[in-house]
Amino acid sequence: MAIRTLRWLIGLLVLTLMFAGIFGGKWYQERKAAERAAAQGWPAAAVSVAVAQAAAWEDRIRVVATLQAVQGTQISAQIAGNVKQVAFESGATVNKGDLLVQLDDSSQRASLLSNQANLKLAEAKLERARKLAPSSAISREQLQTSQRDRDVAAAAVASDRATLDKLRITAPFAGVLGIRQVSLGEYVAPGTAIVDLQQMAPLLLDFTVPQEAGCKLCRHSYGHCAGA
Repeated sequence: MAIRTLRWLIGLLVLTLMFAGIFGGKWYQERKAAERAAAQGWPAAAVSVAVAQAAAWEDRIRVVATLQAVQGTQISAQIAGNVKQVAFESGATVNKGDLLVQLDDSSQRASLLSNQANLKLAEAKLERARKLAPSSAISREQLQTSQRDRDVAAAAVASDRATLDKLRITAPFAGVLGIRQVSLGEYVAPGTAIVDLQQMAPLLLDFTVPQEAGCKLCRHSYGHCAGA
């Protein structure tokens, strides 16, 4: 029994010495490798130098741009009619409200005179009805009918005046006209183009720049750049 115990202890001692030798040798190798790396040091970094010199720098880049009007529109007819008057020349400068084209409005003016007469008569009837209503000389329904007739006549007059305004085509804003597209006596339908109108003061400059150049200008002016 004692001999068996002795053999077991000797085997355990041998295993312990083996593991100790393995781990000790590995630690020794790693230490030597670290010492060699420390002895060698980091390689020297390559640098280049230059003498600083003062120079002027302008934040300018060359781009191709297009001038555009602040606002522009194509003047067209809203209702049909024959061109009675052309009051502009191609390329002319006009002010807001200047007459450009007058369409034939003779029939509409005659209708306006007729409706104005009807309105005048309706207003007189309404005035009489209002005077008679307190004494019950007329019924409430008759008073309401007189009021309705007067309102209908007033609406007809307003409609005639609105049509006359549409037959008189004027400049909606000041600007420069393009090429005339209608002639005297020509029949124009609703939507027929008459002339282009462009507001030329001030003008907008439309251009694009490369993102790299834009960022440089942005950083120079504001110290930062949000990107494009």
